[in-house]
Amino acid sequence: MKIIITIIFTSIYLMSFGQWISLNSGTTEQLRGVFFTNADTGTVVGANGIILRTEDGGENWSQVISGTTNRLYSIQFTSDQIGYIVGESSLVLKTTDGGNNWTDISIGISTLFDLFFISNDTGYIVGDKGALFKTLDGGQNWIDLSLGYKGLFSVFFNTADSGCVVGWGESKTILKTIDGGVTFSNQDTTSISFYQSLYFTSPDTGYICSSAPNGAIFRTTNGGISWSRVFSNSLYGFYAIKFPSPRVGYAVGHSDKAVILQTNNSGSTWSGLFFDDQQRLYDCFFINEDTGYAVGTNGIIMKKIDEVVGTKNLLLDSLLNIYPNPTSDFIIIELAESIKIGAIITLSTLSGQIIFQERRLDNWKLNISEIPAGAYLLKVESNNTTASKLVLKL
Repeated sequence: MKIIITIIFTSIYLMSFGQWISLNSGTTEQLRGVFFTNADTGTVVGANGIILRTEDGGENWSQVISGTTNRLYSIQFTSDQIGYIVGESSLVLKTTDGGNNWTDISIGISTLFDLFFISNDTGYIVGDKGALFKTLDGGQNWIDLSLGYKGLFSVFFNTADSGCVVGWGESKTILKTIDGGVTFSNQDTTSISFYQSLYFTSPDTGYICSSAPNGAIFRTTNGGISWSRVFSNSLYGFYAIKFPSPRVGYAVGHSDKAVILQTNNSGSTWSGLFFDDQQRLYDCFFINEDTGYAVGTNGIIMKKIDEVVGTKNLLLDSLLNIYPNPTSDFIIIELAESIKIGAIITLSTLSGQIIFQERRLDNWKLNISEIPAGAYLLKVESNNTTASKLVLKL
């Protein structure tokens, strides 16, 4: 399993970002879309028709038969059982059993990049050559709303009738509808040409990220009528933007490395993390502020761990020192004198499965050479005090 070593250890970044780790996806295919229906169950899609599914929060992934070798770009579930995927060559797939099986309901048009369903039955898809389609019956029939633009990358509806579509073309492309897609008006007043993704946190407040010619983030506070730039950097490119809460949001993409940007104040300011091992992150999904996933090149699936893992209480965590970390065989565990007496040491998987548990009174060397590569939680409990550290096994 490949582990990302770029972990930020300063207290400011730990408290702000938590920990990001790399999961074992079992593939090197480019991954383009991710969606979770609950804390444990999620699906990832990408190149060569790959569909990966997990039922344990990303610890294990199994490949699901898609019936295609086309690139899959985006995925959305409207319930635990009903979900949709769009991709190359007009591909639309639908599941009614939680993602175990997928049926081809393709439209017969150009490559499709994104989709947004308001309910199990009512949804929109967008794609190349200005493709824009709407269904009212779960994909059995499609209404052609296509517009004269080079391409549309992303669609999002902030109410049943009001939504936006973004993309690229000679004329800049931020399109807004207030009548369920019957008519659209172009709201763009900026100079950015490749709008990749949009997301609304309320009927009034929404965000757009762009990939070229500058990596930028825009915000609206009037439902998409007007937009202002809140971040820009010519060295970045962003492919997805998501907000698990009105104040906390993320944009993922690339510079010379993979990059994740985070805001904690509704987009007013942004700060970033960079990861050496990957060149691009294409999509992200957040279950809540503490737990999320990002996917990208070379089969990368990254997971943001709850702040309780080594970051929730930095003062208590200073009572526990472990090294080397990451490691392939042994870790040295050093305990502060105040927690040595009656300390219970537990090593577990991130889902809570206990690998090792013992009561210790001193420092010692723990052999982890026989456990699988991955991320583990080492926790010390003593006298109503708990300290924890994330252990990366190579």
